Amino acid sequence: MGFDEDTGSPLFQRKSPVDLNTKIMIAAIISVTTVIFVLTLLHLYTRSVLSRQDHRRRTAILRLLLASAASSPTPKTGLHPSVVAALPASTFTTAEGNETVIECSVCLSVVQEGETVRTLPNCHHTFHAECIDKWFGGRSSCPIFRAEAAPRHPMLLTPEPRGRGAVSRGGDMDES
Repeated sequence: MGFDEDTGSPLFQRKSPVDLNTKIMIAAIISVTTVIFVLTLLHLYTRSVLSRQDHRRRTAILRLLLASAASSPTPKTGLHPSVVAALPASTFTTAEGNETVIECSVCLSVVQEGETVRTLPNCHHTFHAECIDKWFGGRSSCPIFRAEAAPRHPMLLTPEPRGRGAVSRGGDMDES
């Protein structure tokens, strides 16, 4: 009944376990190769899309920077010479009993008796006149606080005659 009488072999021949394992391995190799191929394509597509987005983003930022640079006013480079000349200048004198040392923060040296100094009207810092005049050639702020050095009140813009006032070590102006 299920055997062929001539050959003595079954009607349905069983295959060896080696053939079955080979087919499984071939199917697994094909599947893994297909997955790797699909993942490679997905990676290339994603990289292409992100590259285009990055290029668009950089282009938009560059346009924005160029537009803002074109529309922004030119930066301040220093105080106008008339404003610098209007800042109070005086001769430095020491008050009796006052041992306070005033240092010019531009040149980092101590202000000596009889030197010409400028006191900024907004913050009341005192500097050598030569040092602060050079400073204001390229900047418009106080070297210590970075506050605007130009007087806040227009009435303070009138030039003061040189040598009329004297600054004591306390920073107050003494009329001589």
